[in-house]
Amino acid sequence: DTLINKQVITPSAGYSYNAQQPHLAMIILNKVDPVFLFYARTAIFRYNREKYYNQTLELAIIPLDADNKVLIIGPFADAKTAVNYVDLARPITSTQIMPWLKADKYKYSIISQSNLEFLKTDQDIRKYNVFLEQHLPGIF
Repeated sequence: DTLINKQVITPSAGYSYNAQQPHLAMIILNKVDPVFLFYARTAIFRYNREKYYNQTLELAIIPLDADNKVLIIGPFADAKTAVNYVDLARPITSTQIMPWLKADKYKYSIISQSNLEFLKTDQDIRKYNVFLEQHLPGIF
């Protein structure tokens, strides 16, 4: 199972992948009005309160660039747990969690804390998406 056993370091890209490290789920919001960012955070808070009532999941909105903001959810014990969160939330987001937000305005992903710190500096979400696709092909 690559989510559990795969550990690859890619310092040239600035990112590293270690599935055993704590990970965060994230929703990449593209060209979303600030008021809808607040609504998205509230919607995920309510979803977490209902489905993950026995866990403490923090939420934060992080601006990346003029077009992209990231809603961070977590932490989760490892990459597999973060992917499981995404796998449960993603199919119902457009109908139950955030039906007022068009599906082309958001994308789910996962990220480790160290990679998030690099992403905040690098601010290139496309580069991170390419990196993640190399390590978890076809999931995001």
